[in-house]
Amino acid sequence: MNTQIWKHQWKWVEEIWPNQEYGWKDGIYEPRKPVYRETETDSSRYLEGREEGMEIRSRVFTETEETGFGIYCYEDTAGLYIPCETKNAVITAVFVNPTEEPYEAYIRAGKILKADHIRVMPGEEKEVSFMVCPIKEWVFVKFCVHSDAVLESQAVMKSLYLKKVDLEYAEKKEKRTKPVIYLASDSTVQTYEPIFYPQTGWGEVFCRFFGTLTEERPCDSCSYPQARTYETDRVIVENRSIGGRSSRSFYEEGKWDEILEQICPGDYVFIQWGHNDNTAVRPNRYVPAAAFEPWLRLYVDGTRQRGGICVLVTPVARYHFEKKADGSVRFLSDFEGYRQVMIKVAEEENLPLIDLTKRSLALCDRAGEEGAAAFFLRLEPGETDGHYRDGVTDSTHLQRYGALKFAQCVAQGILDSGQEALKRLQSFVVLDETTRVPDQEIRKAKRETSLVPTQFTYSELQAAAGQATFLITFAGVDGAVGYRLYEKTEVGDRLIKRIGEQEKESLDARAMAVPSGKTYTYYMTAVFPDGTESKKSREISIEA
Repeated sequence: MNTQIWKHQWKWVEEIWPNQEYGWKDGIYEPRKPVYRETETDSSRYLEGREEGMEIRSRVFTETEETGFGIYCYEDTAGLYIPCETKNAVITAVFVNPTEEPYEAYIRAGKILKADHIRVMPGEEKEVSFMVCPIKEWVFVKFCVHSDAVLESQAVMKSLYLKKVDLEYAEKKEKRTKPVIYLASDSTVQTYEPIFYPQTGWGEVFCRFFGTLTEERPCDSCSYPQARTYETDRVIVENRSIGGRSSRSFYEEGKWDEILEQICPGDYVFIQWGHNDNTAVRPNRYVPAAAFEPWLRLYVDGTRQRGGICVLVTPVARYHFEKKADGSVRFLSDFEGYRQVMIKVAEEENLPLIDLTKRSLALCDRAGEEGAAAFFLRLEPGETDGHYRDGVTDSTHLQRYGALKFAQCVAQGILDSGQEALKRLQSFVVLDETTRVPDQEIRKAKRETSLVPTQFTYSELQAAAGQATFLITFAGVDGAVGYRLYEKTEVGDRLIKRIGEQEKESLDARAMAVPSGKTYTYYMTAVFPDGTESKKSREISIEA
């Protein structure tokens, strides 16, 4: 038969995941590393030409590292290496099934899942199309069969059958009359549901500085509900930011591709990463500052290739300061390594840069310890209804006042820029007495001393591959040297985590991972120098 069902310059490449040394080392998780080799259909264990089409075999298993936060899907198979231009294209694959049993396939372009749950019945021919957004001059497409294996020893070889693969470039996009501003970032920029008020990302209120808001709506062609569109009489702001993501995970989950699919020449893309890249305890999103530049350039290059204007925004400040001898405070840059990479790339590529780190730190320094507390999600019990009615002590996330102040910093940064690329956008910014955010009167918080942990709550609940992950936060107790987290079970209360006072002060939240599909109930206690424990905190129940 003729097994040339694709263009002659395309190549089959095997991707193999050997069981080399991997795991946690010095606080960093190293997953398996793939081996690639070019192959031919008559010499590969993963390919076989048949009368009906190419048989592609895959051996798939999903490993979860011990904390539950690193989930990795490994696929031993052969995929198509397709040289192409760096512009959007539609790939069409035609599946067939010459067997007597159905199979369920999926397709990845690199690590990005492009099509899922493709069920092909015996005797059926099924066509599947999807868009790829190359940033390099090639794409690597894998066609695999679903597997429930969670250990390498459970994985077995499974087959699917491919009749044809085509690639066709998408139509060239035209410049819009009304420019779109895309925001790609994390929970400090994200839009929140009303139940979380006053928690607000600065992207949620950014439209305030671009004229009159005419409509708010969900983003079109977006896979997650947190993304919101804000249309004003001057621009459209697409806030694609979502909590818990980093430059790596936002890309690998396909969220960056969703933006690349829609960018038109002349659109603006604001990129702020660093907060979650810095989280080594969350392996799927961790990017050390030394490895940040290649990930950042995926956003820079992808935007430019489609005629967009990439604007780098350094990480917004946290409520973290050091006290001087005179009692005043100086707020600290917690993500300086990432900031420096952004400054370097902006200089090398002549990109607009808004140094939000510098601007937000200066704002916090002027406000002082008590004044800056009003920027962040630090609430006493009863200050608000909804999710935070029992109070919260959070040094990273923002409440509405802080989000407005920091969004104003970004708007001012646009106006202050000498970059030619921002000249047009500057004409749309409205920063006058009608839009400027007035300073609130600084009030000293009246915090009552508590002998038990308070403001105990959770956030960022997610479930995938049978695991649920979430973060827990709480306010500490004066004089405590540590804390204990307990789970209530049918056979009694179980101590599941010890938290030192130093850890409590350095981190806003503790990462948790549990098997999904059940409800968990937790409470906390404080531990004092003499070894005694406080009474129980309030209980929280989590439907994982």
